[in-house]
Amino acid sequence: MSDDSALMDAIRKRLLETGDWERISRLLRTQLEESGFDDDVKDLAKEKARRGGAPSLGKLVAEVAPAAKGESGEGLRRGHASVGAGLGDAAGRAGGVRAPGVARARG
Repeated sequence: MSDDSALMDAIRKRLLETGDWERISRLLRTQLEESGFDDDVKDLAKEKARRGGAPSLGKLVAEVAPAAKGESGEGLRRGHASVGAGLGDAAGRAGGVRAPGVARARG
């Protein structure tokens, strides 16, 4: 396991233990819904399905995913300050999760 993978696993574990994973997920979901992201992606999928006849789910997802990723980036950029604050709060409670073998900075 690489150091990056170990760090991500440690962060994910800590977020799950503290309940912050669920809190951040709810915050992101709320921001996506408020920005209209869900409706935009549903409309795009319906449009592509109508034009393409009866596409398979995999094909429809492959067609819609790139556009959805671009749209979600814009929606999240508008609301990133509150997500960032939530992540900062979570990091503070986590006590500074760090990669294995990386010493904690002394202040």
